Amino acid sequence: MREDFPTVSFSTLYSNILTLKELGLVELFSVGGETRVEINTEPHINIIEDERVIDVNDPEIIEALKRKLGKEVKLVNVLVER
Repeated sequence: MREDFPTVSFSTLYSNILTLKELGLVELFSVGGETRVEINTEPHINIIEDERVIDVNDPEIIEALKRKLGKEVKLVNVLVER
């Protein structure tokens, strides 16, 4: 990031990301102690393996979780460990 945008401060970037989250344009989640920015705001599943994140769109699973939990489901993170 710094190489591509040397004049942008971390606080400016962080502030803008939080604004985007408040507007519902991004979601935030953590992987390996790092915060990731999720631009896919539709309900979906993230498969996380070795710090890779793969989006899976499976409306049936999302709907089953909604019924089970009795709540809206925005994002499901599944951590795969070996």
